[in-house]
Amino acid sequence: MCRWRVETGRVKGIGKNDFSSFYLEGRAEKTVKNYGGVFRFVWTHAQEIGRGVFEWDEGEVAGLMVKIAKEQKGENFMKKASAVVNMLFEAAGMEGPTKGEVLKLVKKAAVKKMNVLKEKPLERKGTNLEDIEKMVEKIYLKMGDKAPMVKKQFLALQLILFTGLKRFSDVNGILVKDLKFEEDGSMSVWVKKSKTDQLSKGEEFVITGERMKNGASVPDIVKWYLKAVQLKETAYVFCHIDQKGRCHPDRFITYAEARRTMMKEQVLLGLRKLSLHSGRIGGASEAAAAGVGRAAIMKAGGWKTSAVDSYIRPLGEGQEVSRRLVKKLQV
Repeated sequence: MCRWRVETGRVKGIGKNDFSSFYLEGRAEKTVKNYGGVFRFVWTHAQEIGRGVFEWDEGEVAGLMVKIAKEQKGENFMKKASAVVNMLFEAAGMEGPTKGEVLKLVKKAAVKKMNVLKEKPLERKGTNLEDIEKMVEKIYLKMGDKAPMVKKQFLALQLILFTGLKRFSDVNGILVKDLKFEEDGSMSVWVKKSKTDQLSKGEEFVITGERMKNGASVPDIVKWYLKAVQLKETAYVFCHIDQKGRCHPDRFITYAEARRTMMKEQVLLGLRKLSLHSGRIGGASEAAAAGVGRAAIMKAGGWKTSAVDSYIRPLGEGQEVSRRLVKKLQV
C-alpha cells in the first residue's frame, strides 16, 4: 500500500484546505458521491478544533460524533463520518481510532440525542414585538460590543426575518453587497432568489429606520453586527461561525446551525420557544393587526396562494400593535 507521508497530523506537501479536494479526486466516483460532503465536514471540523485528523485519538472522534448529533445530521451521516476517518487512516497506513468501547457509548448517546430532538420540534409560534425588544434589550443594549459574535449574528438574523417576513432560506445566502443603508435611516436588502421566485429574478425589500420603545432601530443593529464581524463586500452576511467565534466569510450559516443557535439562545435569554419560521409568522401577524392589507402582506412575504392565511395569527391580549418594525407595504 502506498503510504501518505504524515507530518504533525497533516499530509506533507498539501495544504489543509486543499487536501479534501485532492483526496476525493483520487477516489471512485461512487465514493465521491456518497462520502464527499461527509469528508469535507470531517476535515473542516479538524481545522476548527486545530488538530489534524491524523493526530486524532478516540477522544477527537467522540467530539466529532457529538458535533454531528448537535447539528442533527442523522445516524447515517454519523456512520459515514466514522467510515471517512477510517479511510483517511488507512490511506496513511495507520489503524483508525474508531472502534473503542468508550466511542461506542458516545455514539449510542449521540443517536439518542438526535432522536429526542426529532421528537420535540420547535413550536411554530409567531415572534412578536415583545420577543424582539427582549432580544434587543439583552444583547444589543446590555451586552453591547462585548456580546459574543454568535449572539450578534443571531439578533441581526431574527430582526431581518421578522421585519422582512422572510424564510430563513431567503436570507441566509445574502452578501454584504446586497445590503444598502440609506440616509433616512432605512436599509434595503436584495434577495437573489426565494422559494416562490420561479424565474429567479430576485427582489428587494426595505426595512425602515423607525425606532423601538428602547430607542434601537433594525438598520442600526445590523450595521453594529457588520462592524463587529468586519466582512468584505463579497462575504456572506450570515457567515458560518466556528466554535472559537471566528467567522468564515465564504460559508453561509446552515439551517441546522441557525436552529441549534436559536434553541440555545432562547434558553439563555429567557425567550419563548420559537422556530426559525416564527419571525415570518410573527411579522405577518403584526402587519395584519396593524391594518396592513392581505394583498400587501402576500407581496411582502412572497406568498402566491391562500397559504398566507395560516401565517396570520391573532395577537395575544395586551400585546402592542405597531407598524414601527413592519415595512411600509404597497399593493
